[in-house]
Amino acid sequence: MIVLYILLAIIILIAAILSIKVSVIADYSKNFYLKVKYLFLEIPVYPSSGKKEKTAKDTKDDTTAQEEQGTKKGGKNPIKTFLENEGVSGVIGLINDTARIIGGFFGSIFRHVIFDELFLTIVVGGRDAADTAIKYGRVSTSVFPPLGYICSHAKVKKYNADVSPDFLADVSTAEFHVKISFRPIFLLGALLVLAVKLLFKVIFKLLFSKPQSSDNNINKNKVKQGGAQ
Repeated sequence: MIVLYILLAIIILIAAILSIKVSVIADYSKNFYLKVKYLFLEIPVYPSSGKKEKTAKDTKDDTTAQEEQGTKKGGKNPIKTFLENEGVSGVIGLINDTARIIGGFFGSIFRHVIFDELFLTIVVGGRDAADTAIKYGRVSTSVFPPLGYICSHAKVKKYNADVSPDFLADVSTAEFHVKISFRPIFLLGALLVLAVKLLFKVIFKLLFSKPQSSDNNINKNKVKQGGAQ
């Protein structure tokens, strides 16, 4: 009984930890930075200190190692096998299922994301007044529909978008500040649902596809024989 109480306490503790909000802050004015905040912790994502950049030699070595590893493994390509068994229509159906599952995953996450701050400032410039006006129209039609969708379908606390033309400037400038927050427990739940759906509706189909029916094989043989005559 004591073990059961301990397990229950651990589950409650994990659920409580995962229910605490995580904030992601992205900001760009002259420089871009991205950081994650959790309780009293601030984790810089970009720029990240102490990150070793790969040289061209390292990249080449990694590519060569991956190719050698793939050659050693050998085996049959499951995608090629699936294509041989199910045909192009089967591959298209598999792609549609994958796209639908991933779309549902992002939709589920989007419902639980809160935009605490969403600020955008764009100043449009061009070669002359006509060029500036054309660019201003293009930028406006590209920026405001997505912002409208976000504000209509997500929880947005503070937001402001300012797109304006500057007929004296020859270049465009942009600044933005975004702060979003979410509870990891919802993200974990969405990931579990995504994994289960992909496993049963995509991966199992890909790995355990059956050859085409004998009727199709007979038809293929007839075609071959007719061609031979």
